[in-house]
Formats: sequence, structure tokens, C-alpha cells
Amino acid sequence: MNSQTRKAEDNLITIGNGVMLFGAWNFLKFVLSFFIFGADVDESQSFAVKTIVIVVLWIASMIDAGIRVYIGYAARCEGLRRKKLPYLILTGILLFFYIIVVILEIVFLVSTMEEVVYSFIVLLIDITSAVFLLQLLMNSITIRKLRKQYAENGEQYEC
Repeated sequence: MNSQTRKAEDNLITIGNGVMLFGAWNFLKFVLSFFIFGADVDESQSFAVKTIVIVVLWIASMIDAGIRVYIGYAARCEGLRRKKLPYLILTGILLFFYIIVVILEIVFLVSTMEEVVYSFIVLLIDITSAVFLLQLLMNSITIRKLRKQYAENGEQYEC
């Protein structure tokens, strides 16, 4: 059972790294899209409304990246047997939103058939990110169950 725990911990560390990298990738993608394509704001709106929309988009993008980095870091900490940070509920919420986004992207892709290659690539990246989050949840729950079994059996948990 000790090898099972180590394997789950190693997986959690790797997945935590992946979640952090996806957070950095999403922020970089937003920044590059913003500077290359500009803010996609209705031209009929006033300058103040455009500014508010742009600021809100930047803040939302930074919050998204921050949440992903936090989840990834917390998963790594748990995998390295360090201080446990509460992250499972946040991971579940993010996974729920990702499932909704993937469904909407599929509907958009099928219904419009516009920018098929770009939409398909974005869809694959979002599915991959959702799979990472799902694996993170499953490994974290597995580790917690195994550690609880060790504690109940009175066995020494080797570091």
C-alpha cells in the first residue's frame, strides 16, 4: 500500500505542475490575444464602457490564472506531504465550469462551423485541462483515503 501512496503522490505533484502551467498558458493566451487582436468591444460604446470592459477582462484573466496556480501549488504541497491547503472544492467548481465551457464550445463548433481549426484546438486544450482537474481530484481523494487507512490501522506512514 505504501507504493500505491507514493504513486498517487507523484501523480498529484505532476498534475499540480500541469494545472499551474495551464494557468500560465491561459493568461499568456489572453495577453497575446489582447495585444494581437485588441479588445473585442462594441465600437458604439463610450470610452468609459470600453475601459471598464477591458479592466474587467484583465482582472478576470488574472483571477483565473491565480486560482489555477493556487490549485496546482496546493496539489503539489499535498503530494509532497507538506502543509495541506484547502483546494478540492475550488477544483470541483473549476471542473464544473470547464465541463460547461467544453459543452458550449462543442455546440458552437457544430452549429457555426466558423474558424474550425482554431475552435478545435481550443476545444482540445480545454478538454485536456478538464481531464487534468478530474485526475487531480481523483488522486487527491485516493491519497486521503490511503492516509486515513494508515492512520486507522496504526501503521507508521513513512516519508
